[in-house]
Amino acid sequence: MALPPGEFIRAILFRGLVIWFGMKLVVTAGAAALRQSGETESWLRVLQLTPSAVLLLTGFVTWLVIIDAGRRNELLFLANLGVARYVIGSLAAVPSITCEIIIGLM
Repeated sequence: MALPPGEFIRAILFRGLVIWFGMKLVVTAGAAALRQSGETESWLRVLQLTPSAVLLLTGFVTWLVIIDAGRRNELLFLANLGVARYVIGSLAAVPSITCEIIIGLM
C-alpha cells in the first residue's frame, strides 16, 4: 500500500474537511428545522448524529472527494504512482470520522 506524496495527502484531507463541514451544515440545518418549535435543546445535541447517519455522511463525503479527485485527474496520476483508490477514499474519510468522534465526545 503506497501513500500519496504529502501535498496530495494535505489536499485530500482539506477537501474532505471542507466537504464534511458543508454537509454537516446542511444536515444540522435540516435536523433543526424538523424539530418542533417548542423544544429547546442545545446546539451540541443538534450536532450529534446517530451512528447510521454518521456512516452515511462519511460515505457521502468520501464519494464526493473521490469524484473531485477524478475530475482533477488526480486518480489517474496517483494510480501511476502506485496509490490505490481505496487509499484515497480512506484518507478522504479521516476528517469526517475524526470530527464526528470529537462532536460525539462533547
